[in-house]
Amino acid sequence: MRRILRRREIVVDDWIHLGEDAADGAALIVPLAELRKDPGRWWQWSGRLGVRLPPVDRVEELAGELPRLDLVAVEFPNPSDGRGYSAGRLLRERLGFRGELRAVGAGVRQDQVFLLARCGFNAIELAADKPQLRRLIERIETEVSIPRVSLAREVLAAPQLLQLPSAVAVEVELALLLTFGEAQAASLWTKSAKGELKHIAYAGAFDPDRPH
Repeated sequence: MRRILRRREIVVDDWIHLGEDAADGAALIVPLAELRKDPGRWWQWSGRLGVRLPPVDRVEELAGELPRLDLVAVEFPNPSDGRGYSAGRLLRERLGFRGELRAVGAGVRQDQVFLLARCGFNAIELAADKPQLRRLIERIETEVSIPRVSLAREVLAAPQLLQLPSAVAVEVELALLLTFGEAQAASLWTKSAKGELKHIAYAGAFDPDRPH
């Protein structure tokens, strides 16, 4: 049984990948190549439909199909491949995709959670064979209601993040709010003694330098 991290919870995955046992009407994820090969078949699927996007394909090619898709699963073949982050940003910020944006593949790791959230991902397909991810699952499941800041500390405890500058740590916290909360964007401002507002950091589909 596959489990995923969706916002603030570890949940049983309610989607099926093509090739797994799928009843009619199930929420189904099909590879982009399969969708292109037989689009008529898949657009008639009676359940929710998602697509799996490999790193070699341009995300812009999905623009016409996005209104009919409930999920886009972006592949991360290895931890050093950054193309998935760019795909996530394009889907959220340029193409306006508002469905589930999921990170999948062997390259998805626990210490990438905050980076994925900054790029618009709200679900992560966990690799159950990785000990660090198993410990994270167990940590969350033993808590009835885990505070966001506690979960942030769990992620920040990764060795690669111990020496974060304060400004980066703030961005990490904001990104974690997006991952484990319901918001589309988070922003932090300070107010001086003179009443002047100063922007500190943001995460998600929000740009403080753009007019709103």
